[in-house]
Amino acid sequence: MRKEIKLKKLELSYFKGIKSLSVSFFDNKTVISGRNATGKTTIFDAWSWLLFGKDSLGNTIFEIKTLNKKGKVINNVEHEVRGLLEINGEFLILRRVLHENWTTASSTSPSRLKSNETRCFINGIPLTVTEYQKRIDEIISENLFKLITNIHYFHSLKAEE
Repeated sequence: MRKEIKLKKLELSYFKGIKSLSVSFFDNKTVISGRNATGKTTIFDAWSWLLFGKDSLGNTIFEIKTLNKKGKVINNVEHEVRGLLEINGEFLILRRVLHENWTTASSTSPSRLKSNETRCFINGIPLTVTEYQKRIDEIISENLFKLITNIHYFHSLKAEE
């Protein structure tokens, strides 16, 4: 069965250089343009991270935390991307969050970042990263996604692929 997948909306909250952004996508065409360093790649990175936990170049390790005006990471915020998809007429809400776990040794010591945790949701239902990725793979494989979103990907494949 042929799948028709439409990205309807993408929302970023404290993702890379963007504190808050909502982009609505239209059925016929949505153009994202701008000068260098205005967030075009960040939007694509957010879309890739939401689906596969990677940036638009395929890196799993990249900085998604937002910096303040002094170049320091803004702490104690959820770094989040939400997407509204329409798949064969059915709507699906995807959400991926990088949650910071903070700890305090004593009441007099400052809190410190203990760890980061990725949380995933589909239609508001929490899933493990593994369960989430399995559901995403049922919608679209990462290789097919790369083929339709990256003009250089096809030429990077080996002949037998």
